[in-house]
Amino acid sequence: MFVSDRVRASIAAALSQNRMEDARELIEQALSSMPPHWKPLEEDDKAIRGAFWDQDEFFAYVGSHRSDNEKSIFWTTVSFSKLWWQLAGVNISEDRFDNATVCIEKGLELEPDHPMLWIERGYIFNRIGRPQEALEAYRKATTVRRWAQPAVAARALRGQGSALIDLGQFAEARNVYNAALELDPTSESAHKELEYIEQALADKKKQAATLPWFLHAIKFPPTDPVTLQLMPLVQGMESIPRS
Repeated sequence: MFVSDRVRASIAAALSQNRMEDARELIEQALSSMPPHWKPLEEDDKAIRGAFWDQDEFFAYVGSHRSDNEKSIFWTTVSFSKLWWQLAGVNISEDRFDNATVCIEKGLELEPDHPMLWIERGYIFNRIGRPQEALEAYRKATTVRRWAQPAVAARALRGQGSALIDLGQFAEARNVYNAALELDPTSESAHKELEYIEQALADKKKQAATLPWFLHAIKFPPTDPVTLQLMPLVQGMESIPRS
């Protein structure tokens, strides 16, 4: 069974209009038609045929591979790995993160080098409070495909920045957000996150400068409200001399 342009357009419309149940039904029907040995790229002696996700990906592939050979490159069938990615998005919108993870794994089985699948994997980990695993997925997204579009690479870097913020690694987060802006200078979210990071670093520096004497030797000073309220009571005390 062939997934027609009309079906693909209907899926896109349902997603953009937030009609998630309609989108789920259409996507699952389309996935049921996947041939048993489907691959995102097929190559013979004369041509390469690819199931690209969008026009930008197609042009990025052509631009990267045209010099490698003289074969014609065609954009052909629907991408079933993209359909799994879209179904993951439906599940995420309904907070069904376990189901979304299964969808991403299915997509990666078909196309393990697609950065958008790794980005979505990272996003799911961030949403369920596992920032270290999110960071690893976003890092994979930046390196898994040498011909990825700059906008996609920038998105993966912004994901890294978000995970690093959750991990409290603000200096590293600043570095990756600046790298993302080199690829996508118009990103409002990157600019906003950099402003947040600069404020967080300034607050951290100010807090370190005002710590009482007995906390300077502690690697991880307390941040709980009760201890912070007790600090002023002992700030004027001198250290106990050794006998």
